[in-house]
Amino acid sequence: MAGRKYHDLAIRAVCVYLKADGKSSSATSAITGIPTKTVTNLYRRACDRGFDLTARPLVMKDEGLQRKPVDGSADSAQVEFSKNEADEEAGAVAGDAEGAA
Repeated sequence: MAGRKYHDLAIRAVCVYLKADGKSSSATSAITGIPTKTVTNLYRRACDRGFDLTARPLVMKDEGLQRKPVDGSADSAQVEFSKNEADEEAGAVAGDAEGAA
């Protein structure tokens, strides 16, 4: 069984905009090459996360298109690493400020 294909943020945004403009999932799939079911899921997820298809001009935020990390995946490990790295940097900056005072 083949693994899932990752679609980058830009093509996800194109899918959502085409659907918001009234294109069917199958037409959007033909334009983007993303499977029809995936197009439908991307659009539904974007709407669930706050995408307003009636707003003009259309406003799309990255949060509405990003995948949620799965526990144990490389994505979740990267998110955890980034958090720890940010915490360490914040501690270093706070330590520098204390030493300067």
